[in-house]
Amino acid sequence: MKKIVVISLVAASLAFAGGFVSSKNSQNISSVKEVLKAKDDQKVTLRGYINKALGDEKYEFRDQNGDTIIIEIDDDDWGGVTANESTFLEIYGEVDEESNQNNKIDVDRVKLAE
Repeated sequence: MKKIVVISLVAASLAFAGGFVSSKNSQNISSVKEVLKAKDDQKVTLRGYINKALGDEKYEFRDQNGDTIIIEIDDDDWGGVTANESTFLEIYGEVDEESNQNNKIDVDRVKLAE
């Protein structure tokens, strides 16, 4: 019985785990133009639409300014969201800087934008 209580408490504490987020150099990028100039692993939050699927979990994404970029969304990062070309989305992720290519976005979470 004690083991069950201890395991439950540990699981509950992990569910509410947080972490340190510095306010310095943590500017969240919010446009495709900013992503294209950003450094690897910078945080990104974009609102817009997926224009088309490119295969292998890659998509062309259009932000609210009409600029496009390639994004990668792993199957388990959709969070139950189903989208088409007219679904207004908010994506969260980080810049994926690749040598000799334009930056991409590695998406961690997708949600319907309000």
